[in-house]
Parts: sequence; C-alpha cells; structure tokens
Amino acid sequence: MKPSYISAGDFFNKRCDVEAIRIHSECVIETALNLTRDTILEEDVFIIAGFLHDIARKESKEVHHLIAVENLKLFLTEHPVYKKHYEEIRDCLVHHRRFENPQTIYAKVFQIAVMLTPYTNRWKEYEKRKHI
Repeated sequence: MKPSYISAGDFFNKRCDVEAIRIHSECVIETALNLTRDTILEEDVFIIAGFLHDIARKESKEVHHLIAVENLKLFLTEHPVYKKHYEEIRDCLVHHRRFENPQTIYAKVFQIAVMLTPYTNRWKEYEKRKHI
C-alpha cells in the first residue's frame, strides 16, 4: 500500500467515522486510479483528494468542499512531502461536484471518478448491505 494511502487514510479516520463516506472515498480513489492507469499522472493526488474531498460532508453538505481545503492544509503540515501537489489536490477538492469547472486534468478525472462511484460494484454492495 502506498504511503500516501496510509497517511491520508489515517488522517480521514481521525476526523470522520461515517462508513458511507469512507466507502465512497475509497471507491473514488479506486476509480480515479483505474481511469489513470498507464499514465504519468501522480497517484498521490487522487489518493489524498479521495480521502479529503468529503471528509466534512457530515458537517456541511453545502460547503464541505471548502472545508476540505482547510483539511488539506492541515494534512500538508503533517505530511509536507505532498506539498508539491497542493494546487492539483486543491482543484480536485474545490471542483469535484457535478456542476463545477475543474481547471487541471487531475480535477477533471477526479470529478468523473466521483460521478462514477455510485455505479461501482463496491458501492452497490454497500447499498445492498445497508438496506438489509
């Protein structure tokens, strides 16, 4: 497992205890990584953005994407090795919702990954399980 996955996953676990958000975030990461397999795009961007993008959703659906940027800043103080990806991760966080206008290729891919997540097998399995 990549160090960024462990670091961002631990950061997520300390701040969010909602199973649905955790599963959604992991599905977004997996989808983004699948979409960019065999490219030169940095996996760390998708991993960190994936864990942070909805971390504040239980606090506020309307501004969770802006709170995510504050969480990104905090994450980067704890893990400065990823500061080089700040702009790309920030773009993913701010523009991940359907009607936003992503500026970077990372955020464009990330936005698509977020939209595809409800169609992933893992998400469908979670939905089935939660309705039992």
